[in-house]
Amino acid sequence: MLVALFKGWIKPLTWMIAIAIVAIAVVRAGFIPGLVSGPIVAICAQRPDSLMVGMLAALLSARVADPIAPTTARRWSKIGMVAVVLSVLSVFASTTIAAKIGIHIPYLPKQPYTRAHVFNSEAYLSKWFWFKWGSTLASVTMGITTFCIFRLPNFPLNRWLTNRRMVYVGGVLSYALYLVHTPVQYLIEQTVGGHLPGVLDFALKMALPFAVAIPMATVVEKKAMEIKNRFSVTSTH
Repeated sequence: MLVALFKGWIKPLTWMIAIAIVAIAVVRAGFIPGLVSGPIVAICAQRPDSLMVGMLAALLSARVADPIAPTTARRWSKIGMVAVVLSVLSVFASTTIAAKIGIHIPYLPKQPYTRAHVFNSEAYLSKWFWFKWGSTLASVTMGITTFCIFRLPNFPLNRWLTNRRMVYVGGVLSYALYLVHTPVQYLIEQTVGGHLPGVLDFALKMALPFAVAIPMATVVEKKAMEIKNRFSVTSTH
């Protein structure tokens, strides 16, 4: 891939990435039973196509004229908003929060299955589990959304993302929130999970990670950055 970039083989590289994304989606969806074995299991499970979608979006963006024509921009804006909705729904569909409100789609068949055998099991092939389509849909729609955010100044989502509170979440809280959201939500599930109404359970799992991340970011992370800066090396030239 690096060789292709250095050689300027952009079109062949773009087609290669696109074909790889489609191939992984087809295999993961179970359209070719028996194919998922050995290293292909790792390819399906580790989701390298998510990275490929980002690369493909960047390559295609580089080939789109700047600025984008108004008519084309409006068309892409509509496509982008549809992608936003589908991205949110696809990510949300297999969560325990979704299960609380009755719209849960199982991620994979329940045990006993090892990861190496689950993709060829009758249970996996007979039902439309989230893993068959969710990873692909979430990656593709996020790629489209990212393209629209960066290339369309008037994209509706940009007005929301540039809001002062969203800038704070993305710029200050993002790393702390990334670190704490899973353990905090797991702790909620293990302590009061199943004992709260669905809406309250959802609200708690959304709010408590922020409540933990805010002091973590403003006290721990900020202090760590101050300590790091003491040892930073600046050029004397």
